[in-house]
Amino acid sequence: MTNSTMRRRRITALMSALFLVGGMSITGVACVPDPGTGGTTTTTTTTTTTTTAPLDSDGDGIPDTSDPCPTYADPGGYCPATPYDINNGTVPPGFRAVVADLIVLDVDTTTLTGHGQLSPSSPAYTGPTGATITLDLNTVTAPDVGTHITVRGTVNAIPGLEVSTFTVTG
Repeated sequence: MTNSTMRRRRITALMSALFLVGGMSITGVACVPDPGTGGTTTTTTTTTTTTTAPLDSDGDGIPDTSDPCPTYADPGGYCPATPYDINNGTVPPGFRAVVADLIVLDVDTTTLTGHGQLSPSSPAYTGPTGATITLDLNTVTAPDVGTHITVRGTVNAIPGLEVSTFTVTG
């Protein structure tokens, strides 16, 4: 085996190693005569590949292109809504909503339903009409009447919310 063949093999092995650990890609390897020594000179061209993460404006781990609400951080993919939005159809059945500032009005442990009203102290409150929604609790432990909650769930056709989780906020 000639020196130039061994040199080419070492360079190829080195370039392969760089590709595997450094994210480099080989775009061309050329062997040309070296007029000074009578042997060959190996010229290698490499490029570095940089991968950019997709844009996630709210930092919730869901890329903006897949995020239903890219300006509201919620890793579960829930978007802000009010009882008014749910009652007037602004958010349709199937919409994954997070509703804040609800006061639990009642809970029926037999039917596993209840009602929540937007707190009159909420900045979103515009009056009693449409401020109340039905909460379908399913298997979620019922919150106490009178507590303030933020609830996450899927809008249903009642109109109301099939509750996935809730957090007591006051």
